[in-house]
Amino acid sequence: MMRAIDLFAGAGGASMGIEAAGCEVVQAVELDRLAAIAHRLNLRHVPVHRGDVRGWQPMAADLWWASPPCQAWSSAGAKLGARDERNGWPWVFDALDRAEHRPAWLVCENVRGLTWHTKNCGDAMTCPGCYWEGVVLVEARRRFKSVQVWTLDAADYGVAQHRRRVFLVCGPHAATAPTATHGDGLEPFATMGGALGLRRVIGGGGNPHGKNRSQERNYRDLTDEPSTTVAATQIGNAGPWVEERDDRRRLTVSECATLQDFPAAAVFVGNKGDQYRQVGNAVPPKLAQVVIEAVMRAC
Repeated sequence: MMRAIDLFAGAGGASMGIEAAGCEVVQAVELDRLAAIAHRLNLRHVPVHRGDVRGWQPMAADLWWASPPCQAWSSAGAKLGARDERNGWPWVFDALDRAEHRPAWLVCENVRGLTWHTKNCGDAMTCPGCYWEGVVLVEARRRFKSVQVWTLDAADYGVAQHRRRVFLVCGPHAATAPTATHGDGLEPFATMGGALGLRRVIGGGGNPHGKNRSQERNYRDLTDEPSTTVAATQIGNAGPWVEERDDRRRLTVSECATLQDFPAAAVFVGNKGDQYRQVGNAVPPKLAQVVIEAVMRAC
């Protein structure tokens, strides 16, 4: 059985998917205290190193999964890029270099925006696309014979959520990206209404008139569609929202977890904000599963 380690493991979404694919997760690494507790509760058999990847001594494993924090490259916030303390990519490569037994495979997951160039770009310290091409891909190719980039949407694999992510798949040879199972001409998409048992969900709309006329936001009915991307914060005016009689409410933590493909028994800890963050930052287990299954077919 392939042995795997989950870096930046959060509450355990990726670890669940890795194990569903038939791998043994022998360790998870997570800095956030509450997320580490949630991971321990969700996968009690997996040891969790609660600390920084930079202070972690790698153990032997065939595959590493890593979901480095994306805030350093987010379009929101300080936009410090490579200078941001939360930029976890160098930590992954440093860990590979100090590992006594380097893994045969490395799979990294991140937001698609990391591959996009800014206007008037050219600086790898501040432009995510330049950093991706000039640093991440270059460093990966120094360490692995095969480096592939897959862009996948969780909805294409039966998750009731459009969650488009980029995957860096590194190994001794190429693997074939997983084939979509849901969508046009395939199995129907899983929908918000079906997943949550709700009569009507709205959201994902835009406001053509600006924030001063927020009441005129255009919403669309999402009941019979996959959800928009589940965020790491409580859902704001952009939705999605649940309509019940004459009331409108936000999605609960449990509902967000369902849209993220977590099992009903999954646990999240802390206050509501902490729990929304643990859910929204997670990798849907099914998405991790199909990626690892694709890697295992290449072994």
